[in-house]
Amino acid sequence: MLIGVWDTTHLLLFGIHAHDDLRPVEVARLPELLSKAAPDAVPPATAEIVDLQLHMPGLGEVTAPAWRFTAAEAYDLLTAVTVERTEAHSDSLIAWVTLARLVQGCMAAQQIYPTLREVDGVYVAQWHPLVGGREEMSRLDRFAHALPAVCRALPHTAAIEPLRLVESFLTRLTDALVRRAVASDEFFARVHNRPAAIDVRWLSALLGASDRIEADPRELQQLYGDVHLWLMPITDAGQQIETKLGLHLREPAGDSTLWPVDFRLVSTEDATTIVTAADLWRQKGSPLTATGRMILERQEKVITELRRGVGHFPSLERALATPYPAGIELTPTEAFAFMRSWSHGMVEDGFDVELPDWAAPQDSELSLQLEIAPEDDDETLDMPRNGAAGGGQPMTAGGRIGLDALVRFDWRIAIGQQEVTIAEFEQLLAQQSPLVRFKDKWVQIDLDAAKKAQETIARNKTGRLTLGEAFRAAYGLAGDNGVPVGGLSGADWIGQLLSQVPDPNMQQLAQPESFLGELRPYQLRGLQWMAYLDRLGLGACLADDMGLGKTIQFIALLLQEREAAAAATERLNGHVHADADHPAEANGSITNGVPAPATASEKRVGPTLLFAPASVLGNWTRELQKFAPNLKVLSHHGPARAHGEAFVAAAMAHDVVLTGYTLAHRDAVDFKQVRWHRIALDEAQKVKNSASAASVAIRSFPARRCVALTGTPI
Repeated sequence: MLIGVWDTTHLLLFGIHAHDDLRPVEVARLPELLSKAAPDAVPPATAEIVDLQLHMPGLGEVTAPAWRFTAAEAYDLLTAVTVERTEAHSDSLIAWVTLARLVQGCMAAQQIYPTLREVDGVYVAQWHPLVGGREEMSRLDRFAHALPAVCRALPHTAAIEPLRLVESFLTRLTDALVRRAVASDEFFARVHNRPAAIDVRWLSALLGASDRIEADPRELQQLYGDVHLWLMPITDAGQQIETKLGLHLREPAGDSTLWPVDFRLVSTEDATTIVTAADLWRQKGSPLTATGRMILERQEKVITELRRGVGHFPSLERALATPYPAGIELTPTEAFAFMRSWSHGMVEDGFDVELPDWAAPQDSELSLQLEIAPEDDDETLDMPRNGAAGGGQPMTAGGRIGLDALVRFDWRIAIGQQEVTIAEFEQLLAQQSPLVRFKDKWVQIDLDAAKKAQETIARNKTGRLTLGEAFRAAYGLAGDNGVPVGGLSGADWIGQLLSQVPDPNMQQLAQPESFLGELRPYQLRGLQWMAYLDRLGLGACLADDMGLGKTIQFIALLLQEREAAAAATERLNGHVHADADHPAEANGSITNGVPAPATASEKRVGPTLLFAPASVLGNWTRELQKFAPNLKVLSHHGPARAHGEAFVAAAMAHDVVLTGYTLAHRDAVDFKQVRWHRIALDEAQKVKNSASAASVAIRSFPARRCVALTGTPI
């Protein structure tokens, strides 16, 4: 019988004695066996005769004479083999016949496609059969694994996976048939004489005698990516796990100063790693199977995603210059830029980025700490309970605290939460690197900002500023001068005051008794927070999302401060009666440097001017009536609204004046005549443009307090 083996480029046929000891037959008997298997086939006169060294199952090492056919010759011979089995038919011959007829069907149905392969830096143009459908691909996979063992009897094919051997057979036959079909066609021959653009070179390699493409390596890499991207719609492997490109920044190893970034594909659902790029490039994918196509698609996805990421991460250009990009090494400057800015843009654009645990700026960033203390070291803080004398606002021996209170300041340098000395700071700067080791930890240093910090400390080692300026500097409100200020600390009464920030120590307030409703826990917390800032003389921005009750929290604040003032008035009236014999002290004079309580007439809370879009003014009116019917509300809008002295009198007789943003500039003269207790802005994003007429006008109105309400980021 005839036995067929495939050496990845040629088909080899030899005969064995089937009924005795399975010895190879002489070469002279091969035509006789072929005539029985394929009566119409004529052995080509050019068929090469070779001696094969085989490892036959059950026989061991065997030498056999054989015919050696090219891919095109193999196709012609195999498709001539009869369906009826004879003594010349072997299982191996039938297997190759079946595969040859699969190629015949693909050619007849024009189910073929051109592609580009890269093998050890050499780019080869090839034609492939298109095996469509998951069911057909699965059947082909099973067929390959069922190949008779003798099909892989050649020593160099024994280690090749059956599916890879089948793939090479199908591809070689398809490629040979297409080239033979166009070899004598004058139309296709013209392509070899056209200008040598890279795409034309690919077409020439697909249609000519040579399948290799010679060109600049960068052009070839670009062509490779373009071809496989173009082929994706027809080589799609079907349903599979959706992935995205991930980048993992690691610390330098040993004494190296370079920061590795590893590429990987991660699941879009839970960010678990599917495969690293290094492992992916070690895999070989066959376009004839679902698994193989998935591998090829993932390899292509790494390339296309790296190209997409170059806009955010310019250093990726270096990775794309390599044939199998699995990662990249960054200089300290590049790694710093990646952590600080490049990675953020990539995350927003759908990439997965993993940074070292310490990369968060608050953990490793160099910053300045502003330390402040009262000018008089003997001053202490009296933080009264809600409703106590002073309206619940902090007091010192020198008077009531405000943002204009003078304090002494000094600078401290910190890395994360750890202080460093001036000498250590200068040593870090001397390394001239944005990423340095400090006490066994990596530290991020913005060199420009650090130099400005050094200059700031040298120029202003100590001095004075107001409490408001200290807050603005410490919490980023003083403008961007490039110097990161990490926080605020204080001594004496200022330390006591700052100890209430964070909020766990914030004064606990109950819901106002006159509030007709029930605040939810987070709404009560919002009330407490606004009241706390109010006592410090600081404005508040309540930025709860839409629908979470910013309106009723603010209404509760209006009620709370009035209940506190009423309680203080009751105590004050009792004090005035008890001290009737001391009228000077009772009327607010100063005894022993301590301010006496104010008179009852000073205890009334002034009006709040509330700006809101015209569309929600009606809602404010209804909410005030529902939750705080005791509050007097004046709606200032429409053609009949008051002006001049009439407006001033009406405003002072009400608790809340509601108006729209469109009137801020138009009625600015009237609004400036009232000393407002508070100005409040609902939907405050309406005036985020500080140069707008409404914004400029509102900032010019006199008010002791300010509150902004917004559910939209500003």
